[in-house]
Amino acid sequence: MSLILAAGQLARGKGWHLLLWGVSRATARPASRQSAFAALGLAVGVAVAGAVIWGLVAMLLKVQLSLLGVLIGFGVGAVVARYRAGHWPTIIAGAVIAVAGCAFGVLLGLVFVTMNAQVPLSFILGHLGGSNGLLHFYPSAVGGLGLVFWLIAAGVAIRIPMQSQRIAARAAGMTPVWGQTPNAAMQAGDLPAESARPMFAPPPGTPSAPASRTSTAEQRAAEQGAAEPDAGASPAS
Repeated sequence: MSLILAAGQLARGKGWHLLLWGVSRATARPASRQSAFAALGLAVGVAVAGAVIWGLVAMLLKVQLSLLGVLIGFGVGAVVARYRAGHWPTIIAGAVIAVAGCAFGVLLGLVFVTMNAQVPLSFILGHLGGSNGLLHFYPSAVGGLGLVFWLIAAGVAIRIPMQSQRIAARAAGMTPVWGQTPNAAMQAGDLPAESARPMFAPPPGTPSAPASRTSTAEQRAAEQGAAEPDAGASPAS
């Protein structure tokens, strides 16, 4: 019994460490080094770590906590979003891995609970099938609510990479154009392409060169000539 508890504590510590390590690696690696193999490999690691945590929680609480499936889906989605966001085959594979992690977590929960009841692991693995095997009680351990959380885990694993891609695309569309102020860059998507001009260029609708002194003098003379007849005219008696 003490050996089982010690192994469970060790596995629980490594499971949390692996899960957190996978999420931290997903946030630390640059987006330029995207790789489908790295994404799927870390996704499997995160799913296995989440399944181990699921089994340990089931052993301690004597209940299948299906809410942990959301955590598995979040970890898998974060890894895929970092390494292969926008790549549909990798995203779908990540969702399948998340659901497989949930299914494996339920199985580990049954195994850990049975081991906690002083049943040897060799006996458990040798009697998985049959009327008294663990697989016979597996559907009832999952339940309808468990299937719902499995679907939620798959949805989270798909939503996070797609949302990450949309945010990246929106940020790329709002990148300030050279010659624009930061306030103008926030509305760059609403402005026409010809409005992005250098800072030193005159604004649209203004002459390209300043008016000469001759044209200014002629304009003033014309204004004075137009005002003289009005000033010399006397009111009618």
